[in-house]
Amino acid sequence: ADVTYTESNEDSQRFIGAASLKRSINPYSSFNIDSTLSVVGYDKAFKTDYNVITTGLRYNRELPYGFFSGSAGYNGFDFETGKTKNDPYFDLNLSLDIGGASSIELTGAYKLTDLALESFNPLYTRLLEGLDINTLLDKTTERGSSGVYRVTRWFGAYNYKGERFSSSIHSFSNRQRYFDGTLENDHDENGLGISAAYE
Repeated sequence: ADVTYTESNEDSQRFIGAASLKRSINPYSSFNIDSTLSVVGYDKAFKTDYNVITTGLRYNRELPYGFFSGSAGYNGFDFETGKTKNDPYFDLNLSLDIGGASSIELTGAYKLTDLALESFNPLYTRLLEGLDINTLLDKTTERGSSGVYRVTRWFGAYNYKGERFSSSIHSFSNRQRYFDGTLENDHDENGLGISAAYE
């Protein structure tokens, strides 16, 4: 279980509580029932308060040469204006050693979410490393948006790590569409990257 309370520079308060129940199937696999409650309140009248309840099932599996994790469930959004939205979601993560010093990684997601909830997602947290979560939350709401968006995301990488030399080739796509129609906040990101290091 985890509980977080934050205040941002945009006069907003967020309370997030998360709980997880784990059931082991065997030494290599397990199921989790995950539930998260997020309560978002704004001091400014032109921004809409909302609550989010997320409930889902997660499957974890240690593979002979890697790891797989997948989750699916529903997000329920309840806005102060009376508008509600129930939306399915899924997350997938696959990591495989493919021989020698090489490995591949694949992740994907489809969900209605906001940046605070994403920070609780272990498949997404690393994208926020080194960034100020309050600054990011402010950016999503600076034009009066509720901050709720539907994201379609995937990431793939080939990694090589030798004794002295390491390299990575990765590609990603991130598509965000805001639920309240704040079109100026919608954006698409696509990229291809190559990195190398010698020690």
